[in-house]
Amino acid sequence: MSINHEMVQQKQIADVQVFTIQGILKYENSKDLKDSILGFYNQEANGFIFDLSTVTAIDSTGMGALLSFLKKTDGTQPICLVVPDSFLRELFSIAKFEQIFSIFETMEQAMQFIHGEGNN
Repeated sequence: MSINHEMVQQKQIADVQVFTIQGILKYENSKDLKDSILGFYNQEANGFIFDLSTVTAIDSTGMGALLSFLKKTDGTQPICLVVPDSFLRELFSIAKFEQIFSIFETMEQAMQFIHGEGNN
């Protein structure tokens, strides 16, 4: 099943819920982003991936929307960010996001992690 909502596309790949987010994540659209991802939340999923491959910029409110999703979950399922852009990865590193999310360069790496092939 796949759902689109302007800047967020949501689909289920096996037992993993994948959010593909695109564009610039900033104050002006952070509430829409937050509402979309929280509205799509599937508590039955065994893991979550936020594919940020087509995100071109993000500010603190965009990051806050991702943190809001984390608060909605019960904390037992892994949450991965796919961030191929080195500049954006550096921003997430400065914000210490690697301490609360698993961050990968590719979707394949994130899927392997969720399915236990890289989280030992």
